[in-house]
Amino acid sequence: MKKTLVAMAALAATGAFAQMTMNVNDKTTITPYVALDIGYRGINQASGSPKANSADVVDNADGFGSHWGIKGGTELGGGYNAFFQLEQGLQTQDTGFNGTGDQVFGNGTQGRVGEVGINAPWGKLEIGQMWGTYDNIAGAADQTGYTFTSGWGAVMNGGGFAISGTSVAHLDNGNTGAAHGSMSGAIQYTTPNAGGLTVSVLYAPQTDPNTSSNVNSSGAMVNYAAGPLTVGFGMDRTPTNSNIGGGIVAADTGGMTNAWIGTVAYDLKVAVVSAAAFGATANGETLASNQDKDAGYALSAKFPVGQWTFSGSWGSVNSSGSDFVNSQTINALGLQAEYALNAHISAYVAAGTTMVTNVGGASTGSQNTTTGVVGFHAGF
Repeated sequence: MKKTLVAMAALAATGAFAQMTMNVNDKTTITPYVALDIGYRGINQASGSPKANSADVVDNADGFGSHWGIKGGTELGGGYNAFFQLEQGLQTQDTGFNGTGDQVFGNGTQGRVGEVGINAPWGKLEIGQMWGTYDNIAGAADQTGYTFTSGWGAVMNGGGFAISGTSVAHLDNGNTGAAHGSMSGAIQYTTPNAGGLTVSVLYAPQTDPNTSSNVNSSGAMVNYAAGPLTVGFGMDRTPTNSNIGGGIVAADTGGMTNAWIGTVAYDLKVAVVSAAAFGATANGETLASNQDKDAGYALSAKFPVGQWTFSGSWGSVNSSGSDFVNSQTINALGLQAEYALNAHISAYVAAGTTMVTNVGGASTGSQNTTTGVVGFHAGF
């Protein structure tokens, strides 16, 4: 699926790690932070081709999204505050056979976030690279953290980790073509909080370097949080080829993908439960006249018990359209148990299973993959 990143949504799902804030003066603060996910991951693809069986100690073992960053803010007076954030992916394991040890920023060199902005009485304005509106809604509501083993995350990102040959209309890849949902070169405005309600609109102008055509992206999201209830709706419009993982390439037909997601979460005190419905229409994935569609649902829940947090999620999505001889169906289930050793480090075990019927829309039967992970999350 996507996530060599799970973004900060994983932090929210597992309980935010304690961070150290430095006061430059009485009006300015700077907060450096780092988050690591390292563990042992085993994959068993019981059916389908090609097989993808493996067992390794790896980065982002459960897709938590190892990264580092720095953020800060300063008071400007009159109710105005300026802020910035810079965040980048990390790769702690040198996966090359030559063992050069120079790949700390290897596959994680893509910037996750790089933005500046201002908070004001009239709302918040930010500019740069930031998480997309669809991604913010999808990730925040998944109680299993939007991870590799999350059934919720799997159906929104092409069928889960190690699923080969799957295709869905929307892979939550933003407008960068990289394996995450951030929007590059974007401007976003968010309204002031009105009784728990906020509305955000995003616009990201972009030009295809191969065709010089405009492939501008846009998005919007609505959030409502009051007491135990949280409701969210997000939508975005992005270049189709960025959503199939290839970025903007010469073969791009100029097609655009329109995606939407609606979520609801409720805190029962003994548990937090959430549900989602989502869909997408992708035009011009292979040919300008082609159109593919997704429609799916997901459920998740987490149960905090002392230092333990138990969570699980399920999802199902059906893909159909011009690029599918038959409708493809993905069903996924994920379970996780995490134990907080202290405010900075936790140990976890997770497992997920994904079944794809009619892989890539062909009559190829089913493809079943099971992933198991044991690892550590660390955040400072």
